[in-house]
Amino acid sequence: MGRTSRVPSVFLLAGFCTILSFQFTSDPGDVTIEPAVGVAGNFGTWTVTHRVGAQGVATGGGIRVQLPDTWHAGDRNSANRLQATDPHDDHYVSANTSRQGVQIRTIVDSETDSILVKQARPGLDGRAERYVFVVRVEILEGELQHDDTISVIYGDTSQGSRGMRASIVTTPPEPVLVAVDPQGSGKFRLHDSRPTLHSRSGPAARLRLTGPSSLVKGQASWLHLAVVDINENPVDYFKGDVRFRVVQGEALIPARLELNLDRGWESISFTPGKEGILRIEASALGRILQTRANPMRVEARTGGRKLYWGDLHSHTQHSWDGVGYNSFQYARHVSGLDFYAVTDHSRARQDRFTQGLGPHIWETYTAQTDRYNEPGQFVTLHAYEASFRAPYGHHNVFFRDSPGPLLSPEKITLPRLWQSLTAGEALTIPHHTGKFPQGVSWDFHNAEIRRNFEIYSAHGLSETYDPDHPLAFEQSDFTAPSRSAEGPQFAQDAWAQGLMLSTIAASDDHRAQPGKPHWGLA
Repeated sequence: MGRTSRVPSVFLLAGFCTILSFQFTSDPGDVTIEPAVGVAGNFGTWTVTHRVGAQGVATGGGIRVQLPDTWHAGDRNSANRLQATDPHDDHYVSANTSRQGVQIRTIVDSETDSILVKQARPGLDGRAERYVFVVRVEILEGELQHDDTISVIYGDTSQGSRGMRASIVTTPPEPVLVAVDPQGSGKFRLHDSRPTLHSRSGPAARLRLTGPSSLVKGQASWLHLAVVDINENPVDYFKGDVRFRVVQGEALIPARLELNLDRGWESISFTPGKEGILRIEASALGRILQTRANPMRVEARTGGRKLYWGDLHSHTQHSWDGVGYNSFQYARHVSGLDFYAVTDHSRARQDRFTQGLGPHIWETYTAQTDRYNEPGQFVTLHAYEASFRAPYGHHNVFFRDSPGPLLSPEKITLPRLWQSLTAGEALTIPHHTGKFPQGVSWDFHNAEIRRNFEIYSAHGLSETYDPDHPLAFEQSDFTAPSRSAEGPQFAQDAWAQGLMLSTIAASDDHRAQPGKPHWGLA
């Protein structure tokens, strides 16, 4: 009897198929992907090929394929549509086999006409998430034999489609999943072979230069210089001269530095020379790339209040509606923030198939926050988002020092959440109340724990109902087209009711890129 390879996963995906544990025969076949890399945000074609094992694939059988979630994330906070119906349109997927006479059908499970997709769909790994797309190939006539191939072409351009966009963010190698139904029984078996796919940055498109807002004359400090691609990813590699110029005030800074970066950023030492406002410019590639740093106030001596900048609302791959990695490095080195909190959505379910932030990863999640915390240099806060429905609204939860309890809106109400927190040790800050959930009520309030209001994010402005305002939700392209919610749920409504709430802004980024320009900072 030949060798076997056991896959332990067992799922039931209601309405689609069954994914079972099983034992492969002596030759289970294999799975490959070509190419195994893409350029972030660029259109291309990727082919996933299953070499059929010794069992073959009978009529009625087939395969199902799932790319990494990141590969379906586009510019907006929505998934790009994946479709198998229009060969002329973007993100068209097709399939073929190596054996003549075999007729097949290609289906994208839960395909939609929406260009920007926000609905969840079940996947091969047991999750039902926004960025999960499964392609199914069924054999209608004929059968595949040992060593035949069946391929799924993502971004088939043969009939006019531009192809499929690669992940909008850079990624490490992530596994491609394939399940096989060799007998036509509807019982798909998750294959042991997991080829990987990753996205690298595009070429350098912009410079970002950030310095401290508060400086002391004669005291050395640092500028954060980042080189990013068109999608704001730090470039994988950059070599070239960067020139610096003081355009306001005085500072001692190298006029020219030759950089050879393999991480997309560098810190530049400088010393302010006189009191007042200091502005510094940087340029590269013959001034094709150029930028100006934020205004920096130089004072005669240390003391008094200082100004710090941070992003207190952002998401990563731990959120069911987020993707991306390395958000702490991005916050510090690319955006040049002084403080940062990652606020992924809390979820009640706790198992390894849940992408949302559940108790099963809370310890790992908070350990990462502690690992990047450098008091006096870069401060990280323990936090998460609790997204309540009306009448409570979405709230980010922050802890002063040690992480507090991780609670889910699936299990408790907002007043119950407040009861679990200690005043002075925790804060909750509501956000985008002017958009959703509609029907937020200010009658529910805790003056000691809810003291702040996120008045702006990339979603839009929540100060007052004004759909024509240039910062209104209707004017934002952050996500699918949005509408302001009529009703007394804006900041001015809370103030008119007597609530004492200060304001912040934040990005609400869902791509692990906190602190991007114009998206909102605190």
